[in-house]
Amino acid sequence: MKGKQIVIADKPNHIQAGLVELGQMVRHCRTKNRLKIKDAADLLGMSVTTLIRIEKGDQGVSSGNLFKALQGFGIRLDIHESESTS
Repeated sequence: MKGKQIVIADKPNHIQAGLVELGQMVRHCRTKNRLKIKDAADLLGMSVTTLIRIEKGDQGVSSGNLFKALQGFGIRLDIHESESTS
């Protein structure tokens, strides 16, 4: 998944798709490292339920927990301001 680009637009379905893709990246890193969900959650300092929600792309997860999981698994986000099309 190295170098993969995700574009999240301001439309709800794009946001959801982006969160799902981030969750898949988290799950991929966890399973690649042969971590059970409980062990990964403990290492990240969050509940199993929260990590499951992150991996599913749940929009209700706090940004703090999402970023904690991304950082914990070494997933880097490059955020750029989109150009206005108006």
